[in-house]
Amino acid sequence: LGEPQEAHRYMFACLLELLGCQTRSVSSGADALVSVKARPPDIIFSELVLDDVGGLELAKQIRSMPEAENTLLVAVTGYHHHGIEDDAYNVGFAGYLLKPIAFDEIVNVLRPLAIARGCTFHLLQPSKGATA
Repeated sequence: LGEPQEAHRYMFACLLELLGCQTRSVSSGADALVSVKARPPDIIFSELVLDDVGGLELAKQIRSMPEAENTLLVAVTGYHHHGIEDDAYNVGFAGYLLKPIAFDEIVNVLRPLAIARGCTFHLLQPSKGATA
């Protein structure tokens, strides 16, 4: 998960973890590249506006990494203008989510990946008495 805003990273990671996903989150493109090289993820949700590199450029760099050839990229952004969604798909993003993101949108992105890889995921419920 590449997201410059700490609160957004936390909330998005919590939603993914409720679906049973293991998450790693970073705040910059440079950290994302290091993380991908060290342990390529199944899926990357990346903001298009990062502090050090644009998400479109980050996607190009990740797409050029042999170790990330099977990684699914999903753009997540609150920044939308004419043509940006097409640009995202053209550089290798497989999905595009516009903030604010509904929980169902995340599930709809993850479901085909899980099916393609022979996996399932379930909504995990916090135990009674658990606090955030």
